[in-house]
Amino acid sequence: MSGPALPWQGAPARWAEAHPEAEALAHGPRRLSWQELTAYIDSAAGVLADLGVGPGDAVAVQQGKAVEEIVTLYAVARIGAVAVPLPPTLKAPQVAAALRDTAAVAIVLHRARVRALAPALVDQPRLRALVSVGPPLPPDAPFLPPGLPVASLLDAVKRRRPQAPAVCDAGGPAVLALRAAADGTWAPHPWPHGALSQDAQRLAAALALGAGHTLLSVVSYSVAAGVIPTAAAWGAGARVVLQRDLSVLDILDAPRADAITHLVLTPEHLHALLAQPWTAAAWPDLQALALTGPVSAATLAALLDRLPSVALWCTPIDADGALGPCGPLDAAPAAAAGAWHLRHGQPMASQALTGWYTATGLVADVTLSADDDGLTIEARPLDEALTVEALERRVPGTRPGCLQPDRVRLTGGAPGALSPEARRR
Repeated sequence: MSGPALPWQGAPARWAEAHPEAEALAHGPRRLSWQELTAYIDSAAGVLADLGVGPGDAVAVQQGKAVEEIVTLYAVARIGAVAVPLPPTLKAPQVAAALRDTAAVAIVLHRARVRALAPALVDQPRLRALVSVGPPLPPDAPFLPPGLPVASLLDAVKRRRPQAPAVCDAGGPAVLALRAAADGTWAPHPWPHGALSQDAQRLAAALALGAGHTLLSVVSYSVAAGVIPTAAAWGAGARVVLQRDLSVLDILDAPRADAITHLVLTPEHLHALLAQPWTAAAWPDLQALALTGPVSAATLAALLDRLPSVALWCTPIDADGALGPCGPLDAAPAAAAGAWHLRHGQPMASQALTGWYTATGLVADVTLSADDDGLTIEARPLDEALTVEALERRVPGTRPGCLQPDRVRLTGGAPGALSPEARRR
């Protein structure tokens, strides 16, 4: 990867022009091509724009329909607004606080959740509209605040009106992600467009995602770990299969039905899977697996025994929504963790670290080796004037506790050691 990352929100439209009929999204029996997905995003953006939502406005989203959830996030970005994904566990008082704290002008809710959350819509001076997903709501529903405009997202499918994409500032917020504080409150944290685009492109490079691949996502879009993999897949032209609230047996059945090549799991999903009897034959097409949090050495060893030939990318996303090549071994030093994997013939450390150095666009032919003294990265610089220090400044995610090399060697030059500043990034 070289140059700036392409805007994450424009990926469906780009692929709709190149491969309009190819399948982009699947959720159970629902299947959308790139052209259909883009039309749905355009229509949803049109609904929001008709309600007066514009650039910089915050739009809260809490609804359980997986397709509409991701379509709404892309539609919000399409008109330059800012999405506020609300965790599905939030109740009316917490939703009310989130609407006030983010100054949301609209909220998108599944039809089945509107009545329970209606008290959160009262006394919200900035709130201008409610969009429901599902059967249309009557505008005079007694449980809704009087005079609140109501629209239906599913009705938008019939209109298929194009929506001109807004030009989004890379430094401006794409998402206001809610994070829980120790006192039980939730505070919004901005997640810039540029950072989301870069993280999506880096994850796609690390997992070698591309057209012809299929990624299974079982993580909610109310957290960064749900958004980045889908944005990574669509940015690379890969198909996404959405599933929510799957049982362990459902997850095991999914690869057979949809030829899953890439999988995103939480540590909780992984622990439940490892409690079941299965072998690599259950995942005949699987090439890479991403975990959204750290796991113990014993858990990782059990996983590698089941999937010996699958590349692993552990802890791709941290609590701040930033991508980082963190190591999976809770108690081991980073270098020892990477060496352990390499000595056992596992590709995880190589997949992570070499992907990140290649993604800088400054080097090529990146290799990783391990010995008793730790890890060494070797790479061929694309610019003869490149220094180790300049390269390290462009490699994201190198922070304590994460997989990182002890030495960096540019081909034809002397090895360099990571500076304390680089290790603190």
